[in-house]
Amino acid sequence: MKKYKFRNGFTLLEVIVAMAFIVVTISFAGSMMTFSTKSQAVVSREFQLQADMRLASEIVNQELRYSTAVFMLNEHQYNDSNDLKNGWEYFTLSDDGKEIVQYVWDKAANTHKKVSLVKAQNNVRFKLTFDGVVDDSRMINFKLDGYIEGSSEPKVSVSSVLNALNAVVVDDSGTSISPAVTLAYRSDEVPDPEKVKVAVTMVLDESGSMGDPMGGSGSDSSRIRMTVLKEKAKMLIDIFAEMDNVYISLIPFSTNANNPGDFLRAKDYKESLKNSINSLNAYGGTNAGDGIRRSYYKHVDFVDPDHEVLHYTILLMDGNPTYWPRRNSNPYYGDGDISQTGGTGTETNENINNSMDYIESFCNLYIKKTDSTQKVFMKTFVIGFTGVPVQVSRAQTIADYHSHSTDDRIKGMYYAATNSHELEEVFKSIVDFILKETWHIYGPIG
Repeated sequence: MKKYKFRNGFTLLEVIVAMAFIVVTISFAGSMMTFSTKSQAVVSREFQLQADMRLASEIVNQELRYSTAVFMLNEHQYNDSNDLKNGWEYFTLSDDGKEIVQYVWDKAANTHKKVSLVKAQNNVRFKLTFDGVVDDSRMINFKLDGYIEGSSEPKVSVSSVLNALNAVVVDDSGTSISPAVTLAYRSDEVPDPEKVKVAVTMVLDESGSMGDPMGGSGSDSSRIRMTVLKEKAKMLIDIFAEMDNVYISLIPFSTNANNPGDFLRAKDYKESLKNSINSLNAYGGTNAGDGIRRSYYKHVDFVDPDHEVLHYTILLMDGNPTYWPRRNSNPYYGDGDISQTGGTGTETNENINNSMDYIESFCNLYIKKTDSTQKVFMKTFVIGFTGVPVQVSRAQTIADYHSHSTDDRIKGMYYAATNSHELEEVFKSIVDFILKETWHIYGPIG
């Protein structure tokens, strides 16, 4: 009979092979578990990110439902948080593109508060775009993409349609080249933009001293005042011409203001208005009171029962007033041309004081009247235009005469412009003021 020998153990080689196999198996299983865990974590993060993005869209949709004005801004109109405008709220990206944020206007603190709707994620950047729905002016297409840095394909996307149900105006400034990337909105009560007009009288000094250099008659190192005025006033007309509903009346004054221009829509009559500015000539005295009088009645005549009219006067003068309107030897406060003036035109205290008394009386009797007979409530910008401040020492007071103590619809503001650059900046400031008051038409731009 054949005998077999049975081994009672394993060789060293077998043990090593077995252990290696076990290690490989465990390692593979661990890797699979780690991969599975990481995959689940990635999926979970992507799911949470998408949920946060959808929640952000729902939050802004709720905000828009109660907004009265919504503007879709392109990257040229809104680049970063430095472009935030007072009174407006925004839905946009953070400046670094890594968060979805809402900028909420805090009226009490007079500043914006940043609210993070989708917080920053590792290596994720966002892209946000809006565009109006063609067949419904109050609907807005909304798309939010999340990208892994370095990738051109979105990792997560959310698309929705936002409904500005109660908005009077929904404006889309985006184009195929420069799409809208930010929503600006607010909820103030507003009139229909199509029923609003902006009326601006430009009451411009063309007295003899406007032929002097900015630094005065003895200066030869600065530009002539009238030359500077024409250049910058035409630039202002160009700006107003870009605004659909601005109407301009040019009212030059010297010894009188007997040649006031009718209100013309700047967009339609830009060249005509600029030609009128070119025709200004420096001669005569300074009858600022007559310019103010003619301006007021131009505004009264422009009242339109079918439109809300916002009234503004720009009064530019390079010297203290030395004449005032008269008729039958008495101060004249009515409408129409004059053939008489008070004063002699020289800068004596008597002439200046009497001229100032007329302006104060006219403002109190007409411009600052608030009873039921008042047809216009007007903001007045007074510009002292000279490099010699003493020459317009009364201009600030004239601005003060135009301010009502309790009714902020009637307000006077003073600006000094001692050179060409300052006059340009003053005109821009005035445009900014008007834009802020007409936000429901032009939005947070300007």
